[in-house]
Amino acid sequence: MQNISCNLCGRSDAKLLFTAKDINYKTTDETFSVVQCGACGFVYINPQPEQSELTAFYPDTYRPYRDKTTIAYRAPESPSKYILDIGSGPGSFLAELHEKDPSIALFGVDFDKRAVETGRLRGFPIFHGSLLEARYAAAFFDEAHMSHLLEHVLSPLETLQETARILKPGGKLIITIPNFASFSRMLFGKYWYHLDAPRHLYHFTPRTLGTMLEKAGFKNISFGFIPSPKYFLQSYAFWKYGGKRKFSKLTWHFLTLPAKAASFLKLSSTMKVIAEK
Repeated sequence: MQNISCNLCGRSDAKLLFTAKDINYKTTDETFSVVQCGACGFVYINPQPEQSELTAFYPDTYRPYRDKTTIAYRAPESPSKYILDIGSGPGSFLAELHEKDPSIALFGVDFDKRAVETGRLRGFPIFHGSLLEARYAAAFFDEAHMSHLLEHVLSPLETLQETARILKPGGKLIITIPNFASFSRMLFGKYWYHLDAPRHLYHFTPRTLGTMLEKAGFKNISFGFIPSPKYFLQSYAFWKYGGKRKFSKLTWHFLTLPAKAASFLKLSSTMKVIAEK
């Protein structure tokens, strides 16, 4: 474990918000401190696991690594554009993109060896390691995607800066990420589903993510808020039962309208962000 300063502003005067355990996958009995920077308000785990410790917190049952895609990818001879999926796992999203448009040249990067090996068997050029280690050429990609990735990396600011470097001028970055300013997080606190300690090292609000994107060199940043009862229900299950639960279709249907209201009020548990290089 290592003590860190705020990745957004560099200060070291964070205050404790609460402590959390790995309720989701129960990979450890350790307790983790979730703190908030006193200067800029950024929220993160401190102290954090070091790079060598992270793999132990991603079991074989980790949901993003479960995939049944059977597609075989072949790089196009004359690509219409170049797209990178950062945190690509076994290539599920890359497979979706390939099915929609085979003319796109697709690339991935992921730190999990098991997921990378699966993706490579399907033909996808997936780099094993971090984006910083991949060292792609400058201004190479037309588009980059991060789906539930940025909260996992040890240095999100550096990761965004590197993404800006490898995107072409006018290139797009599309991020899907939990919203720490959501109604579910405010209601359930340390039982919020997306807290996901210790895998989620950082927690973003529209303000802190917007500030970090601008600092990394992005502009024309837009935020969308995804309406879904899922994370409210699973947060309730964590609070009430100490683990995941299945809920009836009637319950989901009943909460659909409140989920839409949360989206309108920018209080959904998940944000979709688009930024331009």
